[in-house]
Amino acid sequence: MTHSALATGTRWTTECSSRDGAKIDRFIVHHAATTSLNAVLSLFQPGGRTVSANYALKDGNLIATVDESKRAWTSASYEWDRRAVTIECCNSTAGGKWPVSDATFDTLARLIADVSARYGFEINDTTILTHQELYTRYGASYATACPGDLERRKGELLNLARKYRGQGPVTASTKPAADVGYVTVNRSIKSIQKLVGANPDGIYGPDTTAKVKVFQKNHKLTADGIWGPKSDAAGFPKNPNAFPLPDSTYYFGPEYPLTNIKSVSGYYGHGDDLKKFQKRLIALGYKLPKYGADGRYGDETAKAIKKFQKAHKLTVDGLVGPVTWKAAFA
Repeated sequence: MTHSALATGTRWTTECSSRDGAKIDRFIVHHAATTSLNAVLSLFQPGGRTVSANYALKDGNLIATVDESKRAWTSASYEWDRRAVTIECCNSTAGGKWPVSDATFDTLARLIADVSARYGFEINDTTILTHQELYTRYGASYATACPGDLERRKGELLNLARKYRGQGPVTASTKPAADVGYVTVNRSIKSIQKLVGANPDGIYGPDTTAKVKVFQKNHKLTADGIWGPKSDAAGFPKNPNAFPLPDSTYYFGPEYPLTNIKSVSGYYGHGDDLKKFQKRLIALGYKLPKYGADGRYGDETAKAIKKFQKAHKLTVDGLVGPVTWKAAFA
């Protein structure tokens, strides 16, 4: 079994899968949105939310839950979880800024130092990521406030981790390379790569950045390699009724799917998009009498979707993918 010597205990779960050959070169930080370590550990077990992390942390209690050789199901992103060691940090207070204790912060920094040293990657703003940044910088996962106050303290965390690894604070020389871009809009990296002719591996590296710069230059945009609103508008002309999720593998469905982490329920993002679809159903005569267009997927919405799908001779599964979405707005 591969896990950090810093771990104070183990509670292994089968909620994990293969890394499919990916090399570990990232560390992704999450907060648990609870003060209870036992609650998190129970959640990782089969029958919970089909979610896990390589580690769970509360104060000085660091519990290994998924062997580092395996991909934990943490970030709702296959591409990022398979190349990262992930952690869920319990909060010291529920709500507000969602802080963590000093002991949790210190142990987290020590773990980052240990993992980065063992796998041979630098500690900087690109290799150490927060859950929130997967969406805001790379267009992966979903919009979220996770990891709470740890997002604000990320710079402090990087410097402390570097200290424990025997290195100086983050400087210009240790910041991410200038030739590596990122995504600032809700667009999957693979769809951008296919558009600009880069290898569609889901990783926004130097090759993708170079291809994006060529695309931007051809469209008379600032060639900075960053895929933002102007690049997106040029590459993907907006259709107000286009399917709003990152790509065709995503769908609107239950909050806690049993088999697919690409189910979007509206609880953690895209609530306005789901509300738009619900309003369209109501306009077409499908009733949502109890909750109406609330932007949340539940039994009432699923029932109305199934009626719509049956009437339009679509697969009756109650889920809204590109086909069902298109049929509703046709």
